Amino acid sequence: MSDFESIKEEIMRGVDHSNFIAGLYDTGTILEYGDYVLSGLCSDGSRALGYVVQVRKKWGAFGSDMFFIRDHRGGLATHENQSFWKLTERQTEAVKRFFKYMPNEELVDNPDIFYSVKDNFREQGFIVEPDNAPERVDSFAIAMTISKAG
Repeated sequence: MSDFESIKEEIMRGVDHSNFIAGLYDTGTILEYGDYVLSGLCSDGSRALGYVVQVRKKWGAFGSDMFFIRDHRGGLATHENQSFWKLTERQTEAVKRFFKYMPNEELVDNPDIFYSVKDNFREQGFIVEPDNAPERVDSFAIAMTISKAG
């Protein structure tokens, strides 16, 4: 296990539940550009750890907020229908050394905070209102099978 994965495991064991974020303003936890977060479970069973560069209110599936998270290797991913925990100062200091880019360095190259999704939907700012959000039709399909015992 790498040093980064060891620190990540330690953070998962010591998560501060008072810093839980289900949506941008669902709790008293305030997010700012460059805050480090740990995600809940992703679809592949992993958990993302990175810093937030943009949040699009109600842009995600089922009207959830869409979070743009920069990972330690420099990759940028969007997360929707996702919960997060904001890292404590101690946890943030423990992981920063593993990151290829720091939030303040990213602002030097992108001072107006412009991001896009797959070269589309280019938006500016840390908090993006849902005004330009693409129309979505999201639904859960539930199949039920009834069988007789026998």
